[in-house]
Amino acid sequence: MKKGVFIVLEGLDGSGITTQCLELGKNLSSLGYKVYITGEPTNSVIGCLIRSCLSGWIFFNNKVLALLYAADRLLHVEKIKSKIEEGYIVISGRYLFSSLAYQSIDPEISFEWIKELNKFAIKPDIAIFIDTSIDECLRRINLGKPRKELFEDRSKLEAIRANFERVVREENLIVVDGNRSIQEVAQDIKKIVIDYLTRI
Repeated sequence: MKKGVFIVLEGLDGSGITTQCLELGKNLSSLGYKVYITGEPTNSVIGCLIRSCLSGWIFFNNKVLALLYAADRLLHVEKIKSKIEEGYIVISGRYLFSSLAYQSIDPEISFEWIKELNKFAIKPDIAIFIDTSIDECLRRINLGKPRKELFEDRSKLEAIRANFERVVREENLIVVDGNRSIQEVAQDIKKIVIDYLTRI
């Protein structure tokens, strides 16, 4: 490929996004592709502020948090663009779709406002939603973390899931069943990506 490809994996907390980004990166690297794995929030100063808020160490109201995500994404997009130009397959765990689903659980925050904040965001070539039940997400969260983050409770996850259903429909995300084993989910994602790569 002379130019790279931008892939986004989305889902609820506990859906396995980080694991599947690594699995996809490993699978593509084994086929000779140049791969760059990234995610949101990033490791920038702004991303660190966001992570501190998610962890409960500091507090921002929901509108400020949405603005911080947009600022972090602006920095992220510049990095993504440069890697695409260098011919990398960029795999991002979370992107604009998460902002739409998560930030808009606040009734004062609309999809339209979030889209306006993020109008600079480039469109991914492939966007996949790892569709995992709330029960399964909570089971994984409870196994893996001594302390829950901001959005990691049932009522919030239910609202986020409802928003993701709208995002999937309006933004044409590809849905993969995330309730299965790591390898089964990884194989489905690999097939989607390879099918796309063979057509370009």
